[in-house]
Amino acid sequence: MPLKEAQINEAGQMLARASQDDPLAIYMIPNEHDRARLLPAHFKAAIKYGYLAGEVWTTQGRVEGVSVWLPPKHLQMNPD
Repeated sequence: MPLKEAQINEAGQMLARASQDDPLAIYMIPNEHDRARLLPAHFKAAIKYGYLAGEVWTTQGRVEGVSVWLPPKHLQMNPD
């Protein structure tokens, strides 16, 4: 189902938790506490961009997964 704007924060938190021990996340942000603090904002920004420029889908009810779809003209994030 399409993600509602009110679910963006919840989706960002969910993706941050899921990525906390991801090797790339560990490489980019080695400190565990910094990762826990910084990843939610990173994912919320990506989800918000998808919400504004494409489509974001999630599970029904509680956010347990999320998919961000961007059309070809919006693959590169920019402020326009």
